[in-house]
Amino acid sequence: MNPISDLPLIGDLFGLLDEAADRLGFALWFRILLGFVYAAAFGYLIAWLVVTYVVPWAGNALRRPVRKVAEGLRFVLLVPDWALSRAFRRAGHIPPQVVYDYGGVVMRIVDRIQEVTDRGLPKLAGSRAAPRWLLLVFVAFWFLVWGTSLPR
Repeated sequence: MNPISDLPLIGDLFGLLDEAADRLGFALWFRILLGFVYAAAFGYLIAWLVVTYVVPWAGNALRRPVRKVAEGLRFVLLVPDWALSRAFRRAGHIPPQVVYDYGGVVMRIVDRIQEVTDRGLPKLAGSRAAPRWLLLVFVAFWFLVWGTSLPR
C-alpha cells in the first residue's frame, strides 16, 4: 500500500493511478517515487493557487471586517471607562486619572490595530510576486511534516 493513498483530496485518485501502475508491472519503489512526484506537483499547484489568488483576495476582503472587529473591541473595552466615569460624576466627584489613562491606552491600542490593518493587509497582494522557489520550500516543508506523521 502506497502511503500517498492516505492523503486527503488526492489519495483516491492516486490510488487509482497506483493500481494501474501495479497492473502494468512497475516496481513498488518506482510507484512510490511517482506518488511523491504526483503529490509534490499537486502541493505546488495548491500553494501557487493560494499565494496567487487566495492570499491577495483575503488581504482586501479582511480589511473592512478587521476594522469593524477593532471598533467593537474599542466599544467593549471602553465600557468600564464609561461606567466608572459616570458613577464618579453622579456621586459629584471627578473620576481619577487612571480612568482617563485606561481610556487613552485603549484608544491608542485600537488605533494601532487599525493602522497595521490598513497598511498590512493590502500588502498581501504582493504575494503574487513571491518567488517560485519559496513555493518549493513550502512543498518540501509539507513533505517533511507529512513524513513525520506516517505510521511506523
